[in-house]
Amino acid sequence: FTAWGKILAGRAPNLSIDNVHIRVADPAQARDWYIKHLGATAGESPTQVLFGKMLIAIVKTDTPQPSAGSAIDHIGLSFADLDAKMGELQAAGVKIVTPVRDVPGLFKFGFIEDPWGVKIEVVQDPETLGFHHVHLRAPDPAVALAWYKERFGGETAKLKGRIDGLKYGDVWVLAAKGDATPSVGHAIDHVGWRVADLDQPMPSASDRRL
Repeated sequence: FTAWGKILAGRAPNLSIDNVHIRVADPAQARDWYIKHLGATAGESPTQVLFGKMLIAIVKTDTPQPSAGSAIDHIGLSFADLDAKMGELQAAGVKIVTPVRDVPGLFKFGFIEDPWGVKIEVVQDPETLGFHHVHLRAPDPAVALAWYKERFGGETAKLKGRIDGLKYGDVWVLAAKGDATPSVGHAIDHVGWRVADLDQPMPSASDRRL
């Protein structure tokens, strides 16, 4: 994970999630894939796409490693009609990891994977369409969320009153229990936060990246 801004002792800065960096073998192909299959829009450069204000930066790597099992296990996207969307993705040959399930009191969800190993949860949450969440993997989810809250702020909340997380505007950061390897070099390499003043000192490298 990356972030810019002064980390003040005992007080979290006001930050918002701005971007996700993914690593793929063919950035141009990945850009077209996200636009065609997931409804992203073109960014300002040939290696960027957008989901609303959320930027996906696409970085070339010759050896992409799957995101599943890393500290950033997957990202989540929300669609108005998930059954229809999953049918469309399946017909297009997109890899379906988990078919659609409906969890009462939560929402419909399923999992897909892009051709480069980015695990994507697709959900039907009408309250937050488009880019929905970043899902971490950590041995102690409560400790992980507290760490991010202390350093990067966010609103402590429960998704649908059931799942602990941090909310940055419309985007959630969630955490699941499990051992994980660092995200660096995996298909989802890191997440970036936006700050108001880039002239503030940056935190140390150990604080900026998981």
